[in-house]
Amino acid sequence: MPEPRPSESDRPDTGSTVDPAGERRGLAVGKILLLVVVAASAYALDQLSKAWAVSSLDVGVPRELVGDLLQLRRTSNPGAAFSIATNATWILTVVACCVIACTIYVARRLRSRGWACALGLLIGGALGNLTDRFFRAPGGGKGHVVDFLELPNWPIFNVADMCIVSAAVLICVLAFVGIGVDGSRAADEEDEDEELTADGDDRDASSPQGSAAEVGTADEPRADARATGPVTESSAAVADSEGDAEAATPEDKGVAETGASTAEPHGRTSPGSTRR
Repeated sequence: MPEPRPSESDRPDTGSTVDPAGERRGLAVGKILLLVVVAASAYALDQLSKAWAVSSLDVGVPRELVGDLLQLRRTSNPGAAFSIATNATWILTVVACCVIACTIYVARRLRSRGWACALGLLIGGALGNLTDRFFRAPGGGKGHVVDFLELPNWPIFNVADMCIVSAAVLICVLAFVGIGVDGSRAADEEDEDEELTADGDDRDASSPQGSAAEVGTADEPRADARATGPVTESSAAVADSEGDAEAATPEDKGVAETGASTAEPHGRTSPGSTRR
């Protein structure tokens, strides 16, 4: 006989299932890709704008871009962003290398789009100025950075400086609203902790051990009552018999002794009787 074909309900479910680990990996890859794109764009924009400034602007000669609000003035900066620490160029080079290394290390847990943009801007800006340190005169990690953007009453800066400051502002905003590098929120974590605590309490209350303990505690008074009941009745009976014995009169005792003597067996002879 041919074997019966399995019904639709008996067939295994071959539909697509979602793998949480694979989904997390895909999310991480997407955010890291976004970081790379932002970093590469920031770096390219910085290097292209510096190359244009070197070829088109004279050192120290201003050129109006937006009236008096924004001017172009090329200069060489041996210090950090916004011409800070001009006498510690090599220290700034070491700091920039450390910042890039730490940012790449933190990016392993990246799950947030906002953090991807912030870290990408930070890496792109740091790499842009670090390139000038190594490849512009005097070189060897002490090269001067090309700055060419000037605002009123503000130090001259470049595109890399803009990226670094934007990254710092964005990181502060993300930290203020409680969004972590992995995309988690501080408020959501607190809610999850409270839910886990409540679930644990419910499981403890509904466990068989807890129910048995409650039942045992409730039955203890009944068991005590059953155990003390017969003891109390027997004690009362003994007390009544002792009271009756004490209340008996001498006449009653004599009657009781006479009755006891007459109850002796008839086959027994008294010592004073004679034989026939």
